[in-house]
Amino acid sequence: VLNGLFSLQGFDDLPISPVFNAIDLHKGSAKQQLLFASLTTVDYLLEAYRATGQEKYFNVALESIKAFSDFESSRFLDTGFLWNDHAIAARIPILIKFWLNYRDRDDFDLALAQKFFELIIRSGLLLAKPEHYSWRTGHGIIQNIALLQITAAFPFLQETENLRGVAIQRFSNHLPYYINEEGATLLHSAEYNFGGVRLFSMVMRLYTLNELAFPKSWWDRYYRTINFYDTLRRPDGTLPMFGDTRSIADLLGPPRTYKL
Repeated sequence: VLNGLFSLQGFDDLPISPVFNAIDLHKGSAKQQLLFASLTTVDYLLEAYRATGQEKYFNVALESIKAFSDFESSRFLDTGFLWNDHAIAARIPILIKFWLNYRDRDDFDLALAQKFFELIIRSGLLLAKPEHYSWRTGHGIIQNIALLQITAAFPFLQETENLRGVAIQRFSNHLPYYINEEGATLLHSAEYNFGGVRLFSMVMRLYTLNELAFPKSWWDRYYRTINFYDTLRRPDGTLPMFGDTRSIADLLGPPRTYKL
């Protein structure tokens, strides 16, 4: 990224600006555009900073977030994947990661913090907007997860109670036709059952972080979700090739949560 390249396995390298530039939103394939709009390059920089402690990575991540916030707040119409439901949701944990690193720095700037929280609030309100809710697919689950991430990380925001309430109501309504009583993720693809385990795990953990209780029946459904995924997975770690499924071996399986 510092050298001006967006490199993803399976795709040609894309020339980009090291600091966010809106021109790059329209470069490459749809997947590359989605990941760029999701601030994946900022995530790379923050992970490099975490691993090395080198300020050059954090400084470019900071400048990118400033540039992105200025551009996003200036828009009247969507462009590329800027306000795509998936992209907005994917940006939230990256922005939280930035704040975790920024909030205690000696060069902390109140004006930048205000800009940051305005971006967080705009993102949360978009995710909570009924017309923007992807209730038919797993994208809606990701939107609810992002809302719960916001409310867990920033409980002091005035909007937190409303955003949390929206996420709770929508997920409770969405769950029965996202994962059925047998534990199958109802997206007609073997690989989406990986996502079913992973996303259900995240929701339950985020309920705990938000100090929320969830129905005890969710544990039974969750264990059935795990068992269904384990039944699908072959001994070599691959999944049956139906639907939107890649022939990639995953010997560890999805991240899981546990009842203490």
